[in-house]
Amino acid sequence: MRFLLILLICSFASFAYGQFRLISKESKSMRIPMLGYNDNDGISVGILSFSEIGNTAIIVNPKIGLRSDNLGGEIFAIHNHQIKKGQTFSTQIMVKSYTLDKLDNFNKSRRGTSFNPLICYHLRDTINSSPTRSFKSTKSFYFQPSYVIDEVFRFNTSNPEAKNGAYRLFIPKIGLISAKTNDSLRINYEIGLEGSKYRVIPNETTLTGQYIKATASFRYETKYHKSKNGWLSFRVFGGGFLSNSARKSNSFQNIFARGSIALISQGFNDYTSQELFFSRQNQDRTYDNQISVNREGGFKTAIGSAYNIGMSNNYTFATNFRLGIPWKLKLPLFVYSDIGIYSVYAGNKFENRRMGNAGLGLNFGEVVQVFLPIVYSKDLGNIHKSQHPEWYQRISFAIEIQNFENAFARYHKRRMKKFDLI
Repeated sequence: MRFLLILLICSFASFAYGQFRLISKESKSMRIPMLGYNDNDGISVGILSFSEIGNTAIIVNPKIGLRSDNLGGEIFAIHNHQIKKGQTFSTQIMVKSYTLDKLDNFNKSRRGTSFNPLICYHLRDTINSSPTRSFKSTKSFYFQPSYVIDEVFRFNTSNPEAKNGAYRLFIPKIGLISAKTNDSLRINYEIGLEGSKYRVIPNETTLTGQYIKATASFRYETKYHKSKNGWLSFRVFGGGFLSNSARKSNSFQNIFARGSIALISQGFNDYTSQELFFSRQNQDRTYDNQISVNREGGFKTAIGSAYNIGMSNNYTFATNFRLGIPWKLKLPLFVYSDIGIYSVYAGNKFENRRMGNAGLGLNFGEVVQVFLPIVYSKDLGNIHKSQHPEWYQRISFAIEIQNFENAFARYHKRRMKKFDLI
């Protein structure tokens, strides 16, 4: 409730600040109604309030679920400081509050809250590799100490109104993002190192787990045809644990093992809650077709939380290939393939398991992508077809907007162009 009170206060403050723009030429603000959806809250309604003064921007988005009557939302703030030409220091903070689960029979719901501050140093330059060819180069060094609070259901027959417990997780991460782009070529890579120490069972203090994880990805995109859809993309991802108390565990991304690496990125394994998913726990499989293509393995065949295929507490490796198909209908069609390996502990030893998929996809402005898997490796295909008997049930989709502030920046570029979002 304390967070919700802060959210309302900040929303009112942002509204008042918006009125202050009438007497201050330096300030800018706007307010727009917002609709959202997830499987616990149903349709949510709210208002997005944007305020800017100087090198600071604040976005506040309180909303209420029409199905759950739960209040939630997000607060995002960013401040840029230019050290000198081509060098910028930025600080950001993102706070979210959302409904994780709802048990209608017990009239109980549990809330998730995430705090994601970010400190980043940006270097920008223009590289002239030849008299007729130049690149825009960006390097961003960042530190992100995420803090996640997930409520845990408590049931007490003598006290049906017993309050939920809380599971807290602190996940500091450091990394580097580098990109070189021009009109016909895009190259970027990211390396990261994160770790955490956690309680294996919520509310127990004697059993603890820990991990240190390193990840790296590289993407190469080249324009091979003059049409808008004429891009060829190749991506490589690798991740492994330098240390992991759950390395031999066959539990993945739950209260017994944290930080598991996934070849198929979905809502239930987005453990810092930084991306937009219609469902987090997804126990009824209503939205198990939503995936993320830019996080970890990037596989397009959605399985859902009922299976742990493609997940590892040791290491994974994946390649993703995509080729746009230019044709007269101008449909944003492409073919894709994903190939990966993941390490699991079975039969008193570690073994590497392989899986892959390939199919057709549609790309709508790099925001919404739709995938139809056609070819599978044996185990992946057996599971996917058993869960989705009809071909149209196997269609998966991705919404590549990590947070609402990225959506705001995308559609209001003039307001956010001077702020460094990563």
